[in-house]
Amino acid sequence: MLQITVHSSPQPPIRVAVIDDALDVRSALHGLLNSTPDTTCTGTYAGIIPALTGLLDHPADIVLVDLRMPEIDGGTGIPMLRGLFPNTQFLVLTMFHEDDDIFRALSNGANGYLLKSDPPDALLTALRDVSAGGAPMSPAIARRVVQTFQKALQSPDDPVLTQRELATLSLLRAGRGYKGTAADLNISVDTVRTHIRNIYQKLRVHSLIEALAKTKT
Repeated sequence: MLQITVHSSPQPPIRVAVIDDALDVRSALHGLLNSTPDTTCTGTYAGIIPALTGLLDHPADIVLVDLRMPEIDGGTGIPMLRGLFPNTQFLVLTMFHEDDDIFRALSNGANGYLLKSDPPDALLTALRDVSAGGAPMSPAIARRVVQTFQKALQSPDDPVLTQRELATLSLLRAGRGYKGTAADLNISVDTVRTHIRNIYQKLRVHSLIEALAKTKT
């Protein structure tokens, strides 16, 4: 019987670009990526602006992005780059791990979040994970993400409003409007607006209709 042997062609290396304002970091990553068989460095850039043009000439599958950089920080730059390169993945590689940095980067389109203190093998594994459709995070980052969600789940469902805030909502529900509410409570219209802003913040809503729907005043 005739036997047909199918030889699978080797996968091309993962093309990786680096955006970091530190020359030593760019040099180290360039060397690491080009000395690893399944990765190659397509270019290194000192900021978002040079990367915008550089990636047009040298496309990358994954871009490693630092966060705190001059002119345009990584958190702002990721959505700019994603708009031009929608098929490219963006992996944060930074030394910063504050909650605001983490969630801003992830909300703006980062596919993962690594720390520069992670070992090189962890970075290479993360690149392979991103290439396969994963969303890798350093253990310390993943822990903070989990803790934040746990805190959100533990938050009270019904935030406590002050008596004056409840009275404000009651009058607005009754159709008194801002001026009528201010007159009834003997306060200024600006004070009514302040109460409303505080109510929105406590209830995590963005409109009076939402606030009224969430309360039973």
